[in-house]
Amino acid sequence: MSDWKRSEVDEAWRHFVSVGDSGDWNAWADLHSTNGVWIEHHLGTFRGREAIRKAILDVMKPVPMLTFPVAWLSRAAASSTTRGR
Repeated sequence: MSDWKRSEVDEAWRHFVSVGDSGDWNAWADLHSTNGVWIEHHLGTFRGREAIRKAILDVMKPVPMLTFPVAWLSRAAASSTTRGR
């Protein structure tokens, strides 16, 4: 496992949230690795970037105004931290 500076993790997190907030679901899917796994508790498990892309585009098509704000994050490190957005 790589060691990442907290500033790098924070910047990556802000970018992830920003892309999600933009409503550009193709760009959101592009943030996932080609072998990524998205477990969505209502819709199921999607394996691979293209499966994730298809799922998020299908879900968001009928409700383009829908947002899902991120209110918190939990980070595991040498000492676990939880903080608000």
